[in-house]
Amino acid sequence: MNKKPSAKKPGSQPAKKPAAVKPRSRAKASKSGSAVSGAGLPAVLNDLHPDAANPRKISDEAKRALRASLRRFGDLSGITFNRTTGELVAGHQRIEQLRAEYGDEPRLEHAADGSASLTLGGNRFAVRIVEWSRAKQRAANVAANNQRMQGAFTDDLASFLLEVEAEATEEMPGVFDDLLLADMMGDGLLAEDEKKHAEARVPEAFQVIVECEDEKQQRELYERLCKDGRTCKLLTI
Repeated sequence: MNKKPSAKKPGSQPAKKPAAVKPRSRAKASKSGSAVSGAGLPAVLNDLHPDAANPRKISDEAKRALRASLRRFGDLSGITFNRTTGELVAGHQRIEQLRAEYGDEPRLEHAADGSASLTLGGNRFAVRIVEWSRAKQRAANVAANNQRMQGAFTDDLASFLLEVEAEATEEMPGVFDDLLLADMMGDGLLAEDEKKHAEARVPEAFQVIVECEDEKQQRELYERLCKDGRTCKLLTI
């Protein structure tokens, strides 16, 4: 016996198919191929892009020395303390000025990974703890302050500072004077001005004109002076 199709109830709607679930979009990938969060946080080393206007330069020899120092000692640019000797490896001047500003009693915060830090005036200062021999400590001390493996300012320094002077001074009043940036900018502008004047200056020239009786004497004198290493030009008036 065939079943009759059931009658639809008045006002009833056909069952809807469940909507397809769209996959969650992944974080936008950086140029290096790594995912970078929406806040723009770097994910890999290659995401730490340099400032194209950085007014510093470094020679190939200094680059090799810096790379060797990083390989042997790690980063020495901050405060580094040698637990073995109980002495600083790097950061002597920083610690001296922090003590002058905040006194001798601020306590260090020690993390589970062996690192430490100081929080002073709303700023956090990392303190790297190492266990080295005194020989390695002192080699690292010199490496941290070796000017031969550091960069130097380029001729663009004055322009670099001039571009940000107004905004930086508005945000941090007095910063250009406190950090001697105004002096550096002035020195840079003066050097640029002197360079322009030097390029525009006509070099001094000292000449002797000798009158000859005839072309033969002129030729003989010219050849003799050239033989003596003099710079000569033939002039017939």
